[in-house]
Amino acid sequence: MRQGTTFTPRGRHSATPPIGAKVTTIHHPSDRDKHILKILDPNDGHRFLPSHWLHAHFPNAHPNRFVRRLGHLREDQNAFLKWAGFPLNIPLVNTRHGVYELAPKGAKVLGVAVPKFRPQELAHELLNCLVDCSIKFGARANGVDYLTNDPLSIKLGDGHLIPDGRPFVLASGGKTVFFPGKEIDRATEALTSNKLKTTAIARKIELYTGFMQQRLYRGYGFANALIPLVTISESRMRAMMRLVEVMIGPCPWLLFKHTQDWAHEAHFPKPNGDMLTEPWLRVGHPPFSILTLSEKG
Repeated sequence: MRQGTTFTPRGRHSATPPIGAKVTTIHHPSDRDKHILKILDPNDGHRFLPSHWLHAHFPNAHPNRFVRRLGHLREDQNAFLKWAGFPLNIPLVNTRHGVYELAPKGAKVLGVAVPKFRPQELAHELLNCLVDCSIKFGARANGVDYLTNDPLSIKLGDGHLIPDGRPFVLASGGKTVFFPGKEIDRATEALTSNKLKTTAIARKIELYTGFMQQRLYRGYGFANALIPLVTISESRMRAMMRLVEVMIGPCPWLLFKHTQDWAHEAHFPKPNGDMLTEPWLRVGHPPFSILTLSEKG
């Protein structure tokens, strides 16, 4: 199969209903349908999500009926959604949930344009979406206010800093913290080279340091900022923390956590709020909780 081919997960139907099957044609998407489409708007939501993570946005919806509705929205006669096209370096795993994205017809309903996307970038963006949703779900379950800002490119003297994902704000217990974005690292490149600052991650750390030292977050109306950095193994996370120690020293504003490279796993995780509820590590400082927006002793 060629790069970008979409696969049919176990328990999911083809986009074409079987001969003789009842066909559900959706002429006008309902308000809930539009809400589903909006969640998958890459300009304002999550470009890729597995079906059970989509369902978690609608906790009162019956799981089987919700997944059936996703199927109807994706079927050829409707085509508001489509399955994400996995590149060949991601093995076909029949036990995974279907991963959905917005189709051109769905984008037209929302009146938005879907940016072009290379299939080889799917694993990175999928992990970014799962991390973002986990923070949102944790906030929803724990009474933490989660607010988003407009997408931004932070202009610096010698370049632009473009984080992964949208900027967001967490507010809890009278405290407010600005997150200008986050960084997702899938260990696809070396952390160091003969010239330390030539690697992409070292360059990002350098730019974030400039952002914090110049207190540019004040220009967005905030008194402080934190940068979450998520990678795919504890060993990689520890290596990144050592790099920060060499480049910066003790650093209170970079937060570290590791998870799995979910596009390459046999199963996606259950929807959870772990990215918000579990403490993040820091270099030379105690762990930090973005649930309480305070240090953990």
